Amino acid sequence: MSVPQTNALSYNGFIQALATLAVMQTASVGGVLQFSNDPSGQLNDLIPNALNYSELRIQREAQLLPLQTSNGYTLTAGQNTLSIPTSDFVIAQTLWVNVDGSLIPLTPVSKEWLQNVYPGMGTQGPPEYFAPIGGDFATAGMTSNIFQLGPVPDSAYPLTIFGMIRMPSLYQFSDNEADATTKYTFISQWMPDALLAAAMIYVTGFQRDFGAMGQVDEAGMGVSWEAAYKTAMSGVQLEEAQKKFQASAWSSMPPATLATPDR
Repeated sequence: MSVPQTNALSYNGFIQALATLAVMQTASVGGVLQFSNDPSGQLNDLIPNALNYSELRIQREAQLLPLQTSNGYTLTAGQNTLSIPTSDFVIAQTLWVNVDGSLIPLTPVSKEWLQNVYPGMGTQGPPEYFAPIGGDFATAGMTSNIFQLGPVPDSAYPLTIFGMIRMPSLYQFSDNEADATTKYTFISQWMPDALLAAAMIYVTGFQRDFGAMGQVDEAGMGVSWEAAYKTAMSGVQLEEAQKKFQASAWSSMPPATLATPDR
């Protein structure tokens, strides 16, 4: 049996829907839709920013389950720090070290505690604690996030990090007709309502209706789209809580509307 699908938004579908709601016109350029009544080209240039605003806001507010994943690394014997590329994780949540085939979780502590308890390189063994200590100096944190470990690893232990990543943007499919008409992201497929509402909040700013940005809002358009976005996101956040068994009584069930028995 096939899984019921939403009316997913491809890149072209997103642009067409945005144009309809913002009272704009579109034209195909190489099979990819653009706003045609945008003589300055400013709104077309802002599409990547509109998607940034929409997709990043949804990901940050909903903490989507698919954003939680893992990646493997190898520690260096005699080195009490681990550098991971900033592109690997937005948030590193848990670290697990593999000791003789067993995954052992490391306890997060403050860097001050770790540097006082394990101040030098003398105490070595399987790491038990970790602390995030910052980014790399050479590129001001653009390249690496650095974690300190304690005790100092006495072997090249495999280590697994579980954490939050960022999803690819729908804008990646704006290069050619095949991608622009047939490909989707997780957000554009499973929560197109929230995506479109968030993008319209951004577009109202371009159209000089600044209510969504906390300024004067004569027409009320920005406030209306903010309300529509929040309504859509309330459902998204509930679904994500259910997926992660963080809903009612730490279960996958939503709050009961008529009765809330003890569980």
